[in-house]
Amino acid sequence: MIGVLTSSMAIVSAGGLLFALGEPFIYQVTVMPFIALAIGVDDVYVMLGAWQDTRRTLAPEKRMALALEEAG
Repeated sequence: MIGVLTSSMAIVSAGGLLFALGEPFIYQVTVMPFIALAIGVDDVYVMLGAWQDTRRTLAPEKRMALALEEAG
C-alpha cells in the first residue's frame, strides 16, 4: 500500500508541476503513471525481501541499514 501511495503522490505532484510550468500535454505521457506505479510497487517488494533476509536478533536500525544496503 505504501508503494502505491508514494508513487501516486509523485505522479500527481509531477503532473501538477508540469501543468504549473505550462508544459503542453502529450498523449504518449499517459502511460507514465502506470510505469511509475509498477516500479514503486516493485521497489517495496525488493525492500521487504531484503528486510526478511536480515537476522531478527539485530536492532531495527541495523536491520533497516542492512536491508537498504542489500536492496540498493
